[in-house]
Amino acid sequence: MTRPFSGRRPTTAWAVVVLPEPDSPTTATTSPGPISRETPCTTRVRVPRLV
Repeated sequence: MTRPFSGRRPTTAWAVVVLPEPDSPTTATTSPGPISRETPCTTRVRVPRLV
């Protein structure tokens, strides 16, 4: 490697990588179903009364 000129960086060589095509589509073709809740929205927590 030679010393760079004042104020300049040495040239960087970038490697090019060629990847093979995927075997299947990369995006989902079906959307997931709705998520159900395990407890209803009307569930309440009972707070003990202080005596």
